[in-house]
Amino acid sequence: MIPEIILLILYIALPALVFYDIIPVKYRWGFFLGGALYSVFVAWSAGYSLHDLGFRFDNLEQADGYYYIFFFLAFGLCAYFKQNKYKMGHIKRLKGTLNNYIGLWFVPAQEFIYRSILFPLLLAFNIPIIIIIPIMSFLFGYAHIPFHSWKIFWLTLGLGVGLSSIYVFFPNFYLVSILHGIIWITAHYFKII
Repeated sequence: MIPEIILLILYIALPALVFYDIIPVKYRWGFFLGGALYSVFVAWSAGYSLHDLGFRFDNLEQADGYYYIFFFLAFGLCAYFKQNKYKMGHIKRLKGTLNNYIGLWFVPAQEFIYRSILFPLLLAFNIPIIIIIPIMSFLFGYAHIPFHSWKIFWLTLGLGVGLSSIYVFFPNFYLVSILHGIIWITAHYFKII
């Protein structure tokens, strides 16, 4: 249980260390990769199967409708933000990372860390599902605070509630990663981010 507790501490510590520039921004991807590798180690040492981590095909038909609905809601939200000239205001902080779509490659990594690993980890602590959803969503939004934009925090927290809710009832790494990526591309297309 100690590796799992350390991992939960990392979920909170790493974004804060980057936010306060204790870890310089230029090293953020290295620390993200280190955290991701530690997540893989925890999943492996805890004996999680690929099925436990959401790498499954048996629930595709049951889950896909919910993922489609959530995409259309997110698309509408992006269109609304575009119409009202709403921007996240964090591009300078990222120094062009999102402008060249490099950030898109981190979508599956984020989903693996914040849904595939976090979900069974919280279940292992015997936390009720109704509590797991807000915890997963908060930590997902909180992971974006290094961008120094509270708009990004609130947007990712809100999206995290939807994605986490669907994932909790229909855990499927493939569908949640595709949905996250499509939402990211849509928001980028509308120049929200």
